[in-house]
Amino acid sequence: MPRPQRLIAQVAAAALGMAVLQASAQWSAGVALESDHRFRGVSLSRGEPVPRLNLAWEDAQGWYAGASATTVSFDPGRRQAALLGYAGRAQRWSSQWSGEIGLSATHFAVDTDADYAEVFAGLIAPRWNARLYGSPDYFGRGRHSAYAELNGGWPLIDSATTPWTVVAHAGVLRLFGHPDATGRRSRRDLRLGLSVGVTPMGLELQLAYVTSSSVVPYGPAGEQRRSTWVAGANWAF
Repeated sequence: MPRPQRLIAQVAAAALGMAVLQASAQWSAGVALESDHRFRGVSLSRGEPVPRLNLAWEDAQGWYAGASATTVSFDPGRRQAALLGYAGRAQRWSSQWSGEIGLSATHFAVDTDADYAEVFAGLIAPRWNARLYGSPDYFGRGRHSAYAELNGGWPLIDSATTPWTVVAHAGVLRLFGHPDATGRRSRRDLRLGLSVGVTPMGLELQLAYVTSSSVVPYGPAGEQRRSTWVAGANWAF
């Protein structure tokens, strides 16, 4: 079994085992739908809508794990399942600051040569968080990578039943070794949107503008738009 798949299996087994042993463990799940699956500014669905299933677990000591399943399209007319597994631990330093460290692994059902794993570390504040990711074999292309991101959310309408929030994301990807198809070794992406929650239903709706400095795909997918609007809905239960 390829290493990313082993990591996913180990993450799932660890989460299940710890949840059974600890009464304080909490599970959550969700179903989401996006008009375009943009990953770090680049579409993995060729601009088509995709569903996503999410499962997460956490305990009172800060340990957490989870998985998400969706579909991607590296080639026209051919979709395949993609599975992401992750695990880590968050540590609270004060009422305002926390840190985290963990690992993730991604597996593609057909293009298994694109499987890859990342380690990450992050800093978490009440309204924003920053993370740094690193991979020794990014998307199975034999290149080391580093990705830094900054995410934020600011209340626009603070309602108990339908809160409105401005959400933002900025990221920079750096490739080490041979560059991408355009000769570049870095890529920048931005995302700015508006989120509204329907609290009694556990529903969140979001509309965001996504742009990237380059649209060279991760897999063999063709050219795509550098900028687009993405709509999404997430139902947590």
